[in-house]
Formats: sequence, C-alpha cells, structure tokens
Amino acid sequence: MPKTAAKNVEAAIDLTYYVTLVAKADIYGDLRKLKTSVTDDRHLDETPRLELIDAVDADGDGRGEFLFREVSNAGSTWAVYRAGADQLFPLFQGTPSGQ
Repeated sequence: MPKTAAKNVEAAIDLTYYVTLVAKADIYGDLRKLKTSVTDDRHLDETPRLELIDAVDADGDGRGEFLFREVSNAGSTWAVYRAGADQLFPLFQGTPSGQ
C-alpha cells in the first residue's frame, strides 16, 4: 500500500463518528424515520453533534418534546424538537457559546 493511502487509512481510523437517529413507531409497529444526523470530529463546523438529553414537556401542553445538546466547533447549545408525523420540528435552538 502506498504511503499516502496508508496515511488516509490511519486518519480515517482516528475519526470518531456521531450518529443520531430518531424514529417513531406507527400503529402497525413499523418504524418511521423522523430525523438523522451523522457527523464526525472533522465536520462539527458543518453538522453539529446531537446528544439526546431527555424527553420534556417544554411548552406545558402535556405532549413530550425532545431536548438535545448540540455540540459544534463554535461551542454547545440546547435545542428542543417536537415530533410530527414525518419529521422533527425545531421549537427552540440556542446560540452556541464557547466551551
């Protein structure tokens, strides 16, 4: 294997990948994808890492929303999403603050 190819393989091995998948079961038990987020250490400036914190009732309507921590190169922030039939809808997205 050429040295440049070996360096590329080593660089890819050193990466940490982050995958977030939110799915909802329908009445038949089949899963429907609502949101996916895939990123790695080198692309946090483009796509922040999503960490699920908890399900919360953010607006007090008795319906649960998802609380995520978004981590990017600019820092971290909080985001709240509501589950719809086919996707997650952002209710709140903060501004990143330095870590």
